[in-house]
Amino acid sequence: MTNQEEVLESIKTMLLGMELLLKQIAGNNPMLSTNSSSFLTVQEASDLLCIAKPTLYAKVSKREVPHFKRGKKLLFKKSDLVNIIEGSKRKTYQEIREESEQRRAKLK
Repeated sequence: MTNQEEVLESIKTMLLGMELLLKQIAGNNPMLSTNSSSFLTVQEASDLLCIAKPTLYAKVSKREVPHFKRGKKLLFKKSDLVNIIEGSKRKTYQEIREESEQRRAKLK
């Protein structure tokens, strides 16, 4: 093996190790996990929604955020919180214009 081949092999080995480490970290962290049915604590839910914990508690008491209660613990389904985030998307002017044109076309 040449020196260049050894360096490339070393880099390949390091990248594989980093990939395995990242997969392990993502598997242990519900915020990074791709499993959308995982449950989150209050702290994790507030981090995901980018709101303070008192704000989350207020939204829970107003039933604005779907949740589960196990004894004194509140749990949130990650997919429900992602749906809340996606539902708050603001449309661009272009999207609004296109929807308006589609509605006009249906009326004609």
